[in-house]
Amino acid sequence: MSGEKYVNPYEVLFRPPHLGRQHKPIDPPAEESMEISGFRFIDGGEPSPTEVETIEKAFNKRASQNSTHVAGEKECDEFIESVTHESILKIAKRELHVPPDQLIARQRAIARHDPEHQNGPKTAHPSNDGISFIRVVNGCVGQESLKLYRSSHHQSMEEFHKTHVKAEEPILRPDRVLVMLGTLKWDFNPPSGCKIVSSFAAA
Repeated sequence: MSGEKYVNPYEVLFRPPHLGRQHKPIDPPAEESMEISGFRFIDGGEPSPTEVETIEKAFNKRASQNSTHVAGEKECDEFIESVTHESILKIAKRELHVPPDQLIARQRAIARHDPEHQNGPKTAHPSNDGISFIRVVNGCVGQESLKLYRSSHHQSMEEFHKTHVKAEEPILRPDRVLVMLGTLKWDFNPPSGCKIVSSFAAA
């Protein structure tokens, strides 16, 4: 990523809306490769009160009055890895087919939903060679608030809009981590008051 312009992942996360269809919730089959679907879930346990408090304190310490997101640090990885039970770096290198000794770029963020903001299809990561990890701190994202477009990471945004890929609407709870590959297209509109921890990596 040397020489590339920095792109704040949350500038990609929050974009103007685009009308889409409603579809029944579904998770990708366990045997399906993430290279095919572009996403998968890792299920674990609910965060402990101490873990939630750590994220809340980190956000409040770094946020200004009108902040919707702040840069995250190691607490983001720790919060996600308490579900994955495997380092984000290791998962990222495996899914991106990166040699163990190769350095990869990292970004982390803690965000709260802005009820004034509207969303629409966007890319999970600015780079085709990226991977995104998302975990909800509190609340539940579902009921048309989360839409994933299977295999859309193989398409440009222009191709995506032309092909009308069907949306899938799984549930994202605090006890699971959503992993998305490259430029997978998704809609994300969590309920008011919901906080989200994200960790991004790119080769």
